[in-house]
Amino acid sequence: MISKKQYIFLLVSLFVCIGHVSAQDLSGSFSNYSGSRSLIVNPAGLSTSNVYFDVGLSASFNFSNNFLYLEGTDFTKYVFHGFNKDYWPSYDLGDNFYRYQWYKHAFKISGGTDYKKFKSGVDFNVFSMMYNITPRQTIAVTFNNRMYLSGDNIPYEVAEILSFSLYEDGVMTTDDGQDVYYSIPRTKYFKNYSSEDTKVSALEWSEIGLAYSATVYDRYTDKFDVGVTAKYLMGYSGGAYVQNHINYDLKSADSTYVNSVDAEFAYAYNYDYDHNGFSYYHDKLKSMKKALGFGGKSCGTGFGFDIGFVYTKKRYSDTRTRYERPCEYPSTDYKWKIGVSVVDLGFIKFNSHATTRRYTSDDTIKISNSIIFGDQMKKMDDVVLTDFFNDLSYHCYGDSTASNTGTSFTMGLPTALSLQFDWNVRDNYYVGAIWMQPIRLQKYSVVRAAQLLLTPRYETRRWELTVPITFIDYNRLYLGVSARYSFFTIGTQNLLNIVGIGKTYGANIYFGVKFNLYKGHCLNEHDVCWSYSEYKRRK
Repeated sequence: MISKKQYIFLLVSLFVCIGHVSAQDLSGSFSNYSGSRSLIVNPAGLSTSNVYFDVGLSASFNFSNNFLYLEGTDFTKYVFHGFNKDYWPSYDLGDNFYRYQWYKHAFKISGGTDYKKFKSGVDFNVFSMMYNITPRQTIAVTFNNRMYLSGDNIPYEVAEILSFSLYEDGVMTTDDGQDVYYSIPRTKYFKNYSSEDTKVSALEWSEIGLAYSATVYDRYTDKFDVGVTAKYLMGYSGGAYVQNHINYDLKSADSTYVNSVDAEFAYAYNYDYDHNGFSYYHDKLKSMKKALGFGGKSCGTGFGFDIGFVYTKKRYSDTRTRYERPCEYPSTDYKWKIGVSVVDLGFIKFNSHATTRRYTSDDTIKISNSIIFGDQMKKMDDVVLTDFFNDLSYHCYGDSTASNTGTSFTMGLPTALSLQFDWNVRDNYYVGAIWMQPIRLQKYSVVRAAQLLLTPRYETRRWELTVPITFIDYNRLYLGVSARYSFFTIGTQNLLNIVGIGKTYGANIYFGVKFNLYKGHCLNEHDVCWSYSEYKRRK
């Protein structure tokens, strides 16, 4: 079971921190001017870009879920006021919630008894640089800080209870005008529950990447490019909860009786498990700062790879084969291009401050709800993590250490298979599409959200406008906008919610600052002998 404060951090902080950190937006990553930004979706895009040199930084934030939401009209209150709860909306949930219970009523709940899920990713590209060393070969270096959280097959009752408590909290005004606060149990939750295959994971890491892309075939109007990125990974923290099966009776607001359970925990974090209280918010926010590139001690290391291919159907066959300067390298005027890639194929092995545990039992175990669901918030600050897991072990095995299964574990990256397609409709008008399908290759692994994007755009060397239509996790459709002018890009996949339309089940924003040098554009352009395709493109 995950704690109340952990859950609140995942579901509340990730919404409100949109004003403080930003995110991985795929729109523009397959653009002709993407340069080093193409690495997030396909490393082969380096050698298909109209840029022969760039250097810059970018950041992106992405959160989506299917059970908590805001009304679109309230979205900007979170963006502009952050953690200042005095400006947050207070929804009428039929339980007379009072404002001091802000974390319990900040969002509306979608309802339903189906499994719930959430996905979140923070990608901070501290530095990236690419260079076309020859007309056919491009190299790039990149340094990124990333944090991903994911939850799949979360039982609906767990999502509701962790979000809104087992108690109905409210206020009554007495006849003499005094406010009296009250808490009464919500008996609607007192019944038997059973669930399978629940997975919750979190991973924070830095990566140093070296990318290489080459044109391996270029004849007449056919062009084929291959790219690969090798990454060295430093893991700051990681954790996973894998529940194969659980059956339990929620008897009261104070106690849960677990009838059978088969679950695993793995966690690594620079934290004193044996002595410190939880104080989760404070520690986690410090950890976020470290993960975004401001220091921090690594608990593990690993390696990652991206590999991709792009086939381009050109409009014309370039005839010039010798170039004196990189700025003379030709850009490609094409009818269409198609790419396939696998990104974030890799792992981090945690062997410092790392622990794995497994709990299996078919005997009934009584557990306090203040620990499982965290209704008595003050008690959570007194929890010693080792004591908590040892108590669970004693209940399951009669031995407080029998649940320990190891002091190291491996976590997988948010691996994904991606397909890309781009069609040059005419002149500077394009329509692109990107499909990003997550792949879980290891038991302990963070999982990104599935994305299907349709990206009509207008692009020139100086500016670009994209209107992405995004299908997130195959259950939410978003309309966004992304704009590039000279060295600056900003965009979101969720424009309608920002302007107050619809229900906000997630948030996304991206920005980038980048200095570019363009193919076919030298300082003394009259010396450049353009190919015919370059002439047509620039005419």
